[in-house]
Amino acid sequence: MLLDAMESSPKKPVLINLSSRKVYVGIINGLEEPTENEGPNNYISFFPLMSGFRDKDTLLINFTNFYPGEITVKSLPTVKTRKKETVQDLNIIVGVNEISHLSWFDFKMYNAINDSAAKADKKETIRFAYLKSFTKTNYRTDKKSTSNRSS
Repeated sequence: MLLDAMESSPKKPVLINLSSRKVYVGIINGLEEPTENEGPNNYISFFPLMSGFRDKDTLLINFTNFYPGEITVKSLPTVKTRKKETVQDLNIIVGVNEISHLSWFDFKMYNAINDSAAKADKKETIRFAYLKSFTKTNYRTDKKSTSNRSS
């Protein structure tokens, strides 16, 4: 899979899960050369696109960092110009013994799943608020009707 990710064109993002619950989405750009002593591919190198962590209880991914492909850099303080520079040297090297598992990462699928989950959460919140207000209304109605009956 790592070799496929490195050689694919266009490049395919990979979800890299570390044993520390740290998570990266990145483009694989290097594998350590195999050696007789250490074996094949003890380290991988990748360009990060996003990173975050897995919740310790639910193991759901929470992305906290989004790495830009370009950044805007100010020139010297005396010059009031800005220029865009391509980020090139943001490679991360990880030992394969730190990786718990790898998988392909599909941004379209991730967005579709998270959008539907967000909509479901929103619907559930609206439904809960509606039921809560409905219950309060019924409680008040029941209380009034009970007080009316006793008078």
